[in-house]
Amino acid sequence: MASPPSARTTRGRGRPQNQDVDSVAASWNDEDVGVLFELRYLTTAARFEGAKTSKQVNEDWSLVASQLWVNILKVFTTTTQRAGRRLAELQQILEIAPREPKHMDVMTE
Repeated sequence: MASPPSARTTRGRGRPQNQDVDSVAASWNDEDVGVLFELRYLTTAARFEGAKTSKQVNEDWSLVASQLWVNILKVFTTTTQRAGRRLAELQQILEIAPREPKHMDVMTE
């Protein structure tokens, strides 16, 4: 016999909430991003290049996150760390001056 509808547990519709995202995101400044790049591209570059599986890459990111936490005394998860890296890359892209558009009349001269 089926249980009454009120006794059953139902899941909400849609995608489940991500459990890895912190309720309070870490703030990034230029010094923190500099330390991140130094750790990633100087200190642990060989580990990332030698990684053969995504599990090894995730372990390397966890190592970088823990070293950031020790160096900066802020708690960084791999999620906030990747967000900071994306933010820094986006800022670099935005700092590049856009080229002047080429118009047909300029091209034919």
